[in-house]
Formats: sequence, C-alpha cells, structure tokens
Amino acid sequence: MSAEVLPLVWISLDLVALEREGKTFDPDYVTKVLGVLPTQHNRIGDSIVHGKGWRTYDRWRVSVGPVETIEIEPMLDEVVGRFSDCGDRLPQVCDEIGAEPVLMCRVEPEIGRDTGYYVSGADCTLGR
Repeated sequence: MSAEVLPLVWISLDLVALEREGKTFDPDYVTKVLGVLPTQHNRIGDSIVHGKGWRTYDRWRVSVGPVETIEIEPMLDEVVGRFSDCGDRLPQVCDEIGAEPVLMCRVEPEIGRDTGYYVSGADCTLGR
C-alpha cells in the first residue's frame, strides 16, 4: 500500500504596490502601524535571488507554509489569527498606502516522487 502524497500549500496575506501603476509604499511603515512582523517584505528595485532580475513591486506578506495538506482551514485561521490584535488598523493602513489586501493560496503538487513527473513551483509547468 502506498502512502497518499499531499501537495505543499502556502497561505499568505499580501499588500502589494506595482511600479507600473505608479504606486509605492514602505513595508516597514506597515509593520510599525500594524504591529505584525511580516514573513517577507520587498521594495521596488530589490534584487531577486539567483540573479533573476529586480522587483517591480513593494510587498508586505504574512505567510504560513509550506504544509503537506489538502485541509487549508487551519492555515487560514493561523494567518487571520496573526492580525487579531490589529483591530481596524489593517483596512486603515491599506487605505492610506493605496493597497488592497490579497489572500493568496499557493499549491505545489508533489507528483514527482513516484511518477517520474515534476512540477516547477515557480510557474507550475509540468515536465518529464
């Protein structure tokens, strides 16, 4: 009997400002106002790892994962729970910086172990 292979899942709440839209914000300001430490933050012009270019957006992210699961409710609860002490500051800071909060769910199938196939997590390209 083979064990069930579960996908890797990440859940995040992102605030993003795109350079092409002429928007920008300071992720450190968001951290200060909310009192929540992000798991990742980027500024326009920051380099992308492995020499893949430069960021074209400002981003402030709180993320949970990766977790091997198909049950995301506990992960959603954890992300939302990180904002429990914020009160109404999240919508206020979003209005102030001109960013919409976006809830993201990244799923990376783990099909390569037994099938000979792989999935590239960056672009979800199926290959062999």
